[in-house]
Amino acid sequence: MGERDYADTGFGPIDVEHRALSGALASLVDAVRTGGAGEVRAALALVQRGVAEHFAHEAALMAEHGYPKAKPHQEAHAIFLADA
Repeated sequence: MGERDYADTGFGPIDVEHRALSGALASLVDAVRTGGAGEVRAALALVQRGVAEHFAHEAALMAEHGYPKAKPHQEAHAIFLADA
């Protein structure tokens, strides 16, 4: 999996998180392809933790700035985390 720019927003702190998540996903894919079960579990846990922290940060920013579509966006986050 090559490096991708999934969602540059132009807002530095969020873009840094998106890039870190992209890297964590790439590591997970590599672990699935070549690693053992322990490596896959560790890589998946890193992705899940990173996503949860990122979603919490986004939720705080949406609340702080009065983002009008915060509720459906947070519901989408909850569904994503449940699926993960």
